[in-house]
Amino acid sequence: MDALYTVKTKQTYEEYKKYNDFLYKRTKLGLLRVIIVIGYILVSALMFYLEMYKLLEFFIVFFVVYIAYLFYYKWARVRNIKKSYESNKLGMNSVSAIVFYEDHLDITDEHSQGTVPYDKIYKIYESDTNFYIMMSKMSGMGIVKAECPEALCEFIRKLKVK
Repeated sequence: MDALYTVKTKQTYEEYKKYNDFLYKRTKLGLLRVIIVIGYILVSALMFYLEMYKLLEFFIVFFVVYIAYLFYYKWARVRNIKKSYESNKLGMNSVSAIVFYEDHLDITDEHSQGTVPYDKIYKIYESDTNFYIMMSKMSGMGIVKAECPEALCEFIRKLKVK
């Protein structure tokens, strides 16, 4: 069977971070945090209106602690992504060749080789800069759009994933 398209992708720290940030946004945890902050503001305003100052002080302190937690979480998340990337010695800066066929794709790098039938792909996401071909909810690979010919971009968009 003849290959339809071939693309090479390098697993740099920047691409790894982009992939993790994209997955984080897809899980909608950021939206939940915004809803919690708005809820705290509304409850605090209601308490102030009802002159429940003791309870209001509790909510203000809790809100400040929550904001501090968000800053810590952001810092810890970036640190954990960096540590995770640096701990994967096989994947760090590896270059993978992804070959697309009519019914499957082959992935080859310096250390491994694999075949993935299109019907076994969990989901395909598209961001402004990348395609993410997901093998499960949290595991997949990124393909930089700038490295793809337009015909390959259209091919990936048209793949039917169950």
